[in-house]
Amino acid sequence: IYQGGAMTASRDAAQQSLAAANAAIKTAQLDASQKLNASRDEAVNLAQSLGIQKRQQQLGEQTRALYQDQYLQLGSRPLLDLLNVDQEIYQARFSQVLTESQLRSLELDCLFSTGKMRSVFALEKQNIQGVEIRP
Repeated sequence: IYQGGAMTASRDAAQQSLAAANAAIKTAQLDASQKLNASRDEAVNLAQSLGIQKRQQQLGEQTRALYQDQYLQLGSRPLLDLLNVDQEIYQARFSQVLTESQLRSLELDCLFSTGKMRSVFALEKQNIQGVEIRP
């Protein structure tokens, strides 16, 4: 029986839906890949920055020891210099903590982008508040 092209139209619509779904999958994969690459690059930069910040703190501590000796033994260093170097040391420590926090956040972004979040936190096949977590 002739259906007026309804079968062909239905088949074409299904093919279009399949093509749209495949395009959406490729777009999601590309987006995840781009986010992963950006997170990796930023993590490398932050790790380098962390090394610099640690070196700054070490130099600050050496400077503080020198200034403290000059202040206590020689009387040639003002107390304000000693206080300023302490402030620089604590600022370097604060920067390190922030950088480490950003690195941890990027690690989570990488885990999410690669789809490994559940396995890393051992959440697969777990029941959480009555909801089963599936792979």
